[in-house]
Parts: sequence; C-alpha cells; structure tokens
Amino acid sequence: MPPPSTTTPQPPIQILPATTADIPSLADIHVAAFQSDLAVQLMFTDAQQHLAVTSMLEAQIPSAESIIVKAIDPTNGDILGWQGCVYMNDDDDDTNDSATKNNENVTNLDKIADAGLQKQQQTHGNESTSSTTTTTSDTGAFPINPALRTYISTDGAATRKQFMRTRGRFLLLNTLVVSPTHEHRGVGSALVRWAAATADRQDIPSWLQSSPVAAAVYGGAGGFRGVRDLDVDLSEYAPGGKGAMRGWGGYRFRYMLRDAGGRGGPSGEVVTQR
Repeated sequence: MPPPSTTTPQPPIQILPATTADIPSLADIHVAAFQSDLAVQLMFTDAQQHLAVTSMLEAQIPSAESIIVKAIDPTNGDILGWQGCVYMNDDDDDTNDSATKNNENVTNLDKIADAGLQKQQQTHGNESTSSTTTTTSDTGAFPINPALRTYISTDGAATRKQFMRTRGRFLLLNTLVVSPTHEHRGVGSALVRWAAATADRQDIPSWLQSSPVAAAVYGGAGGFRGVRDLDVDLSEYAPGGKGAMRGWGGYRFRYMLRDAGGRGGPSGEVVTQR
C-alpha cells in the first residue's frame, strides 16, 4: 500500500468575467508575468506596458465584441491569471463595415501599442514616444525598439488574414496571463479550456499568436494546432544586443488554429518564416 500523499491539494480554479474594478490588478499581473519575456521587454518599458494594458482593458471589458475573464481562487478571491478574447470576422471584403471594425483589434501587441501611446499622450501632453525612436527602459538595462513591435504586429495581421479570411466569424485569443506566484497549478490550462468551450458553444473557429512558453498550453489544453512559426532574431532589434550579455538569441512566435467543433488546424508541417 503506497504511503499517503503529503502534497497539499490545490483549491479549485473559478473563471469569472473581469470587471473594471479588476483592471489595476490585471495590468499588474501582465507586467509581472512578462518580466522574463525578452521580446516583450524589448518592445515596452514596464510603465508603457502597464499604461497600455490598462487602456486596452478599459476599452475591451465593456465591449460586446470582447471577452475578458479572470481565474480566481474561490477561497480568497485572489486573481490567479486572466484571458482576453476578441470576436473577429476576417472576410474577403476589407471595406465591409463589420470587418473594418473588427480588424482594428489586429493582435494583442498592436492593440497594446496603440492604447499605450494614446494614454501616454493624454497623460504627458506634448511628451510622446515616437513610433520609430528607441527609448530607455525603466531600469536602464536595455533599449526599447518599437520596430520589433511593428514587425510582429504586421506579420501577425497578414498571417491571420491568410488562414482566417474565408472562415467567417471567429474568436481571437489575444491575451493569456498567469501570475508568476500562481504558476504550475493549471491556471493557464483552465483559461484556455474556457476560451475553447466558448468558441465551441457558438460553433466558430479560434485563432491566436502564441509566445514560445504558451504554445504547449494552447495545444494541450485547447486542442490548437500550430500552422506557422515566425522566428525572430532579437539581437537584431537590440542595439549592442549580441554583446549585451543578455543572451537575446531567437524567439519563436507560433500561429495556432482551432477549427469549429474543436478540431485542430490543417494537417501538414508547420511553416517557419524567418
């Protein structure tokens, strides 16, 4: 007979709609979760990221075309992580009013960039960050290069159009964040399963652009299939990056598809773009 387990059971995870009162906590979690993500650290200072996520959430939480949910510990109400989704319709006619409206939400990175810049301009008046100027990070450890953000957003929009333009209405999973203090307890998997179930109830496909860390969660918990990779040499976007002792190296974004009814994307090899 095996000895009794000494592992303390984790409390269940509850998924609830996020409210405007949650925004400061959700933005804090986003900044904390991406401290070790070199691509995000190259694109935003912590302050820029916090302002941008705050603006994004202020716009999306009240919107009928967006879904923002939080994973909480029901024993104390602590927010463990959150998921953001946007309904889109990438049809063949870009002049279509509905398509134009929804295409404003191209990717999480693009949305964050636009929202953060607007927020900074409102906060600081004439002081604004140029979209082509390298700025210093909050810590001064490395520079911020908006060109990387632009490249990733542009590629993301084009790839999404390539795979989704004939699929009608779909669900774009544009944010998945888990608090670093609550990792390895199934929070990300619970949020992805919730989003997949939401798409299934409406019998619509889903699409996302994943970081290297999250790709396995999307595939395992949500049944998403990688259809294309984008490999980025981060040192190309970090002045002095190759000698900065940060190990910039390569970063692989994975585009992932889940057909209506829970089927993965098209069969075949994942196409890698460098």
